[in-house]
Amino acid sequence: MKTMKYLSMLLMMVALSVCMVSCGDDDDPVEQIEEETGIIGTWIHTDNGGSMTYRFNKNGTGSRTLVLVENGNSMTKTENFKYTQSENDGAGTIRANIDSAIFTWTYTLTGDVLMLRDDLGTGYWVLSRQ
Repeated sequence: MKTMKYLSMLLMMVALSVCMVSCGDDDDPVEQIEEETGIIGTWIHTDNGGSMTYRFNKNGTGSRTLVLVENGNSMTKTENFKYTQSENDGAGTIRANIDSAIFTWTYTLTGDVLMLRDDLGTGYWVLSRQ
């Protein structure tokens, strides 16, 4: 009887130790993807003269990449900036500091289309979410 009790306790200890070992933390880390809502994300405008890509990040930073094509030659320029934004029902204002110059754009956001108008009201760009 003592032998049976001893064997069942030994078997229980082995089973518990196997269970404890198998419960280790071996899960893969969850990749955090920045949610792209509002103007947050990458936007592009393309025409015959090149392209313009804006990237707006959640932390108030962004970048603008201009690709100009002329006579078969292309020139690329990327500028990083900080921005602030005010929004009301899919429309708003963006103020960006690019190379110590302040740019103000008004915008309208409809689905995956962002329309930017410069602060002088002389130019506007229709950009698509990428």
